[in-house]
Amino acid sequence: MADTKRDAGPLKQMGGKAGQVAQLAAMLPAFERFVDPFVGGASLPCYLRKGGFTGPMLLSDANRPLMAVWQALQQDPDALVARVGAMRKLEGRSVFEVFRGELDALYKPQVKLGARPLQVSTVEVAARWIYLNRRTFSGLSRVNRQGGLNMPWGEDAALPSEATLRKASAAMAGAELRVCSFEEVIAETRAGDLIYADPPYMALDGKQAFTAYSGTFDVRHHRRLEQLCREADGRGVKFLACNADCQDARTIWRDWKIETVYIGRPGNSNGEGRGAVAEFRITNYDSGQ
Repeated sequence: MADTKRDAGPLKQMGGKAGQVAQLAAMLPAFERFVDPFVGGASLPCYLRKGGFTGPMLLSDANRPLMAVWQALQQDPDALVARVGAMRKLEGRSVFEVFRGELDALYKPQVKLGARPLQVSTVEVAARWIYLNRRTFSGLSRVNRQGGLNMPWGEDAALPSEATLRKASAAMAGAELRVCSFEEVIAETRAGDLIYADPPYMALDGKQAFTAYSGTFDVRHHRRLEQLCREADGRGVKFLACNADCQDARTIWRDWKIETVYIGRPGNSNGEGRGAVAEFRITNYDSGQ
């Protein structure tokens, strides 16, 4: 399997699994196709590719500009490397806010920039999302309930290197990439597939968990996710799901195997929340099977 050294990849992701990929990979059973309906920063699929997995992958996310990053890396990495390189000299909060406003307008067609909507390529969308993602506060690449981008300015952090982008591009080779809901992807899984479900986490004791920041994934979605995984189990599909260690998650996933792990969360904006946090790893098989 791949080197266990942390490799953050091209995107920062609040709640991302870049530091946990070796442990997650060790929990996986044998499978033919890897299915990730909340791909986010793609830490685990990239790790599996680096470790030698050459089988099919189905990677999806409902976040359109985020998926543009993976699409551009797969389809036109040279152009994306060049565009990100050209952005390195662009700094300051004002640049960040312009890019955020332009992408917001792009994904809300009723909003106009001057006399006409913004027209940009997938590569340009991807480059701007990378810029925003790297320079937002603690990787909070979030979308509000209305579909607007409300990620806050952080700092002029370094953009990903060409080597990082090239490695991510290699990992995307042969993967099927989709912009769609988790429901669509999970509903079509079949025997031999492995679902890796790492959704926005549930709230803890009435307060938001560290990844419950999008405002678009509530307890109804978590129940729906469990239902879809239950149906997939009936088709012979294996799954590994992640969530916060809380009573609601324990109740929803009570019929499955639940393992508690402790994870450091240095990106928490609250200094008291940067210690070890308990999380659940939920499977329909014995870990390491």
